[in-house]
Amino acid sequence: MVSRGAIVRKLAGVVTLVVAASAAGTFHNASAGQATDVTGVVTCDTELGEQVVTWTLRNRTSNYIDVMTADLDATALTAGSSLDTVVTMTPLVDIQSLADSTGSSSATGDATGVLVLNLNIFQANIDDFMDYSGSVTLPGGCAAVSDTVAETTSPATVATSAPVTTAPVTTLTGAAGGALPTSGNSGALPIAAALMVVAGAGLVLLRRRSITN
Repeated sequence: MVSRGAIVRKLAGVVTLVVAASAAGTFHNASAGQATDVTGVVTCDTELGEQVVTWTLRNRTSNYIDVMTADLDATALTAGSSLDTVVTMTPLVDIQSLADSTGSSSATGDATGVLVLNLNIFQANIDDFMDYSGSVTLPGGCAAVSDTVAETTSPATVATSAPVTTAPVTTLTGAAGGALPTSGNSGALPIAAALMVVAGAGLVLLRRRSITN
């Protein structure tokens, strides 16, 4: 015959095993990566010549989560280095279900290889702490682009004045051998011709008077 005390101990053992199995099941689902997503996107900062990784943590649990630590692991880089050792996530606490927390880190422009972000998170749905990680592959080849604009030099403009035109002087020889200077203006030619006619008539008149006397 089984004593009452033995039955109580057996029932207590069954209850304990059931609770432990239930807790282990919840723990397994979270550790399988079904609770959060950790992703990263790499861009090149052409002003600094650095590779920038934008990290995103998405809460896929049914309750809020808090980020306890966010550490970078650069041991898998094959060249260059990470300029940060930790990432500041925003928000840091009270990240609601299906909400995101983001942060960024930088690496040298020549860094290549795998960069890993390790997160320790408090999950309210299980009232426990969990570890998650995400990684990106740095491609390298990020260089700063100079923002100096090439100066263009325009040729100097030399001020020039309008050319001064000097009218040629034409010398007309009259019948009496007199020289009549005239300007280059064509309007002066009729005047010069008239003077020549007058001068010639004067000479003829003087000659007739000489012959008469």
